[in-house]
Amino acid sequence: MKKIIYMLSLLAFFTVGCGIYGMTKSDPKPTQAQISSADFGSPPENYQEKVKAYFQANLVNPVGMILEFGQPHKAWARLPKDPTAKFAGTYGYKNVFGWAVCGYMNTQNRFGGYTGRDMFWSFFRDGELLSINYGTPAWDSCRGNEPKL
Repeated sequence: MKKIIYMLSLLAFFTVGCGIYGMTKSDPKPTQAQISSADFGSPPENYQEKVKAYFQANLVNPVGMILEFGQPHKAWARLPKDPTAKFAGTYGYKNVFGWAVCGYMNTQNRFGGYTGRDMFWSFFRDGELLSINYGTPAWDSCRGNEPKL
């Protein structure tokens, strides 16, 4: 019994330690002065094709996918410092300035029925797609920048 308790406490110690390490190595939220003087890079030119290619590679049934895009706008995002790490944020997060594109997607499920419109948020820096979210995180990121229908 002592051995099990020891192993569980050791596991908890390392789990908390990794989380604290990631939090302490993260960049703080940028100030308004940093945002106004930041280099956002060039706006993405072929963002629609890149987002479509991402969804085609990652959705279960991308054949009947319907995408609606908003216009690119300047934004910043907190991205993992080491994107190759097994768990995102293990080595902390960095602030990246670039361009965001919000939009809606409607995809088919395995049975061919549409799932309903869901918002997505994509983040670009110098034309490269760095991050994409959909669902609740996208609603938080796109507030005020939704595509106009």
